[in-house]
Amino acid sequence: MQLSIILPCYNPLPGWHEHIITSIEKIRKEIAGVELILVNDGSPVDLSRDIAVLKKEIPGLKYIHYHENKGKGNAIRTGLSKAEGRYIIYTDIDFPYTHESFMRIYETLISDKCDIAVGVKDDLYYEHVPLLRKWTSKTLRFMTSRLLRISITDTQCGLKGLNQHAARILEQGQINRYLFDLEMIYNAERMHQRLLPVPVSLREGVSFSKVKMKILVREFTNFMTIISQKRS
Repeated sequence: MQLSIILPCYNPLPGWHEHIITSIEKIRKEIAGVELILVNDGSPVDLSRDIAVLKKEIPGLKYIHYHENKGKGNAIRTGLSKAEGRYIIYTDIDFPYTHESFMRIYETLISDKCDIAVGVKDDLYYEHVPLLRKWTSKTLRFMTSRLLRISITDTQCGLKGLNQHAARILEQGQINRYLFDLEMIYNAERMHQRLLPVPVSLREGVSFSKVKMKILVREFTNFMTIISQKRS
């Protein structure tokens, strides 16, 4: 198996499965040996009809479902446990970045120039997101730069690629929700892994959910957990 694609899923918007089918069709035209792993992270809504369509349209789909919402990081790690590909790419359920961006991540990985290909959002990204999400993203980048001093500060882009060695670093992480990416990149740099930033662009028509204050509070706690790892 050449490539495993992992998609975490929690309360997706209507039509979500159509984006997946279209995206996988494009990818499989360019890459031989692709498996899709879909991890339902405790969605309270019934997705059975959409899942049935996906299983029919995407041969070999691996579907994992557990009832308790445990976070995006946990979902990605659960998917990793079932991945058979030489390379792994994970992204969001609606494939928010362009097909060209996805292929750029893949081509960077197979070039063997890095262990982790990190999607980095272009400036146009901030023109399409709500103000609070924009402020949160820029604040996190500033804090990451000043407090953790890692080379790539845009750690939360929802498109990343790993080889099998880097996947083990992600599997060993402690954070199960949004900042699992930051933890992985920080740990990878401490272990002298090769990371490359890869410019990516949003596709047209992407919708963003509002950032809730309780999420910001929780993720600040997770950030402090990573800071404590630095000091240990």
